[in-house]
Amino acid sequence: MQFNFGMDFFVFVGYIPMGLFEKSEENKRIAMKCLDMKAFNAGISRAYYATFQRVEYILKNNSIFNYGAFLIENQINGDHIPHGKMQQAMVQFILESNEKVNLGDANVYDNLYRKRRLADYADQMFNEQDLKQSINDMETILRIIVQGDKHGFEQ
Repeated sequence: MQFNFGMDFFVFVGYIPMGLFEKSEENKRIAMKCLDMKAFNAGISRAYYATFQRVEYILKNNSIFNYGAFLIENQINGDHIPHGKMQQAMVQFILESNEKVNLGDANVYDNLYRKRRLADYADQMFNEQDLKQSINDMETILRIIVQGDKHGFEQ
């Protein structure tokens, strides 16, 4: 007999829920710590995920952007925006917020995404400067997404 258990099946003793905001903060701290550890590829990956999770958190928890409509309009199955569509969703959110944000800064999201894929999957070793640039890109995106979140859903 074979069992197919989904992730919801596994509830551990002492389970504490952790939302996207908290995961984003944790990944941000780890990205910074990776500088000291000289774990540059891991740090680049964590900087990207800190950004991805924070953007998704804000997009799901505001009154400007219709998360469900975005999923339907882009024919996305499931309840999460895939990595390749997140920049599009973020730019749409910023435009809908009517906040004065330099949309050129939103392009650094693509840099983070591209670097994360290389850091995770390519036979490439990044260096300290690469990680510092990813951390700077992370901070740029977090600043503009929070700026667009004028309704105060950011914690």
